[in-house]
Amino acid sequence: MHDFVENHIIITIEFCWHWDLKNSGLGMIEYQRMLTRLFSSVGLKKRATDDPDITEHPANVMMVRFGKNIPKEAILKFEELTFLNRGR
Repeated sequence: MHDFVENHIIITIEFCWHWDLKNSGLGMIEYQRMLTRLFSSVGLKKRATDDPDITEHPANVMMVRFGKNIPKEAILKFEELTFLNRGR
């Protein structure tokens, strides 16, 4: 970890259609779990969203890490943006 990350919101989006299932020998869910463990090891956490690219397939996932120096207002705005399609 570097202090640089404490000033940023870090996002990773895993789309199952980009995964190397054939050469990895893993099934789709196993691959998703492997990625989740990998990114969790550096502080990212799964986040719910209604983003159509994420909700298109149950194996897709968004993970986020909020740096320690991120203002609460920025976190609240991020949370708001993760559900732009509510009520549509």
